[in-house]
Amino acid sequence: MADKTIPAAAAAAAAEEEEERPSPAPSLRSLGNYAVGPIPTLVYVPGFISESEQSQLLHHIYQAPAPKWKPLKNRRLQNWGGVVHEKGLLPQALPSWLTKITDRICQWTGLFPSAINHVLINEYHPNQGIMPHQDGPAYFPVVAIISLASAVVIDFTPHQRLKGREHTDPQDIHSGEMQTAIIERNGSQKLEGANEAEHDSSSLLLMPCSLLIFKDQAYTDYLHGIQDNELHNLDKIMAAASAFTGVFGDGRHAVTVAMVEEGRRCSSAVREGTAPVGGGGAPPKPLLVTSPYEGGEYPVVVFLHGYLANNSFYSQLFQHVASHGFVVVAPQLYTISGPDTTGEINSAAAIIDWLASGGLSPKLPPDVRPDLTKVSISGHSRGGKVAFALALGHAKISIPIAALVAVDPVDGMGVGKQTPPPILTYRKNSLRLRGSAPAMVIGTGLGELPRGPLLPPCAPRGVSHADFYDECAAPACHLVARDYGHTDMMDDVTPGVRGLLTCAVCRRGGARAPMRRFVGGAMVAFLKRWVESEPELLDSLRARPETVPVVMSVVEFREATEPRISS
Repeated sequence: MADKTIPAAAAAAAAEEEEERPSPAPSLRSLGNYAVGPIPTLVYVPGFISESEQSQLLHHIYQAPAPKWKPLKNRRLQNWGGVVHEKGLLPQALPSWLTKITDRICQWTGLFPSAINHVLINEYHPNQGIMPHQDGPAYFPVVAIISLASAVVIDFTPHQRLKGREHTDPQDIHSGEMQTAIIERNGSQKLEGANEAEHDSSSLLLMPCSLLIFKDQAYTDYLHGIQDNELHNLDKIMAAASAFTGVFGDGRHAVTVAMVEEGRRCSSAVREGTAPVGGGGAPPKPLLVTSPYEGGEYPVVVFLHGYLANNSFYSQLFQHVASHGFVVVAPQLYTISGPDTTGEINSAAAIIDWLASGGLSPKLPPDVRPDLTKVSISGHSRGGKVAFALALGHAKISIPIAALVAVDPVDGMGVGKQTPPPILTYRKNSLRLRGSAPAMVIGTGLGELPRGPLLPPCAPRGVSHADFYDECAAPACHLVARDYGHTDMMDDVTPGVRGLLTCAVCRRGGARAPMRRFVGGAMVAFLKRWVESEPELLDSLRARPETVPVVMSVVEFREATEPRISS
């Protein structure tokens, strides 16, 4: 967060329900960038609606009168927009809570010849589905589906495999002309791999808040359905879903979390195992150390917390990163701090020197070893500024920095109001990191917006992510989550007064989990590329940015023109 005085009204604002506001129109690329799999004219857009919009839709759906629900054999549905009969549609106006979404679909896609005038809302519980079917001529040539509440697998099967069999859903046999959207509220299906392959069909994992569009050949030549099984197979899932079950989800490692205090004691909490914590020299600052439990040698990430935050506020993010094979070391740099960050820079340097002295190894589970030739630095908000300062040589450190990841970094309260020592120079490519280390800058779309009329923005324009990236020398990349705020990568619950302020002071984008998965997955992909020489994850993110758990408004990569120098 930017260094600032917090008005007394801020704490009260956190206790109030955040006001409903219209979401901005999607900053999306052309439809062709969202095509998935081998089936022509099949389009998948993750995060098309926000978490708050999803909550509002679910609220309205379940506030509908009981007679609005029509029970069917394997699901129930609501019909909005009029009565369908053999001669067409007897129209009724859609409610405003639906047109808010349907109008956006029309405006962005440009595929519907007129406004969407009919919506079916299907509710599926575990073990419920819908047989492979065609939606019928009334809906031709295009259908849009919004998914809510949980993930589900939809299957597409070529017509030629089903000759002689009737698979058209009776609810969808209509004539006439309608423009329709389907909203699906899915129960909690368990998703699991399978061994059998069916070569002539394809499947797609639909995540909550996503938009699926199928038209033309995908509409006429394929049947679509949802299996009525609690276990859904993932082996045939198309490429758009892979990121959600890979780098943006938990990795394969069980994780331990240890609190290492200054010269007094060390206590630990463990996920999926028990890890004794040994002795060793005390660190210069209290630490939160998150690591894989399984034996092996792992790269190290030093993460620096934001202004007036606790290192524990990022524990879920650390567990995500550690589960992919990293040791995350997060010092608590201070309890009270003024505008000058020099002390934090020196404290962070002391932590890195402590790593070099071998102090970390005794604090890790048995047979877990930190790879001190692969130490990266990361930080959020003011901690991102401190990370840049270290990588630029503002303090002497005994280990070279392998890579830098700055999460919504902030260099003060605004242009001309940088906190000492200033990092931004307002000259292109002026931030040349030691050893030509690569830099990733992750930004937020809402960070530069104030939480309310009495509060300044937490990541003011002119001293935030875009300015840091503009000044980064290559190699560098810049990713911005459009609909999320400055603290939305923190834990779901941040206790205490400081935790309250993370909600009260900064503008928020709804549930934190998608943003946290995005930041954790992006960090892992970037570090795998530059620290582990495994470029596939970052290349996939770059080639298909629509597959991440949030909508990104900026995806930029700056390639190095000269060989990288190591030290």
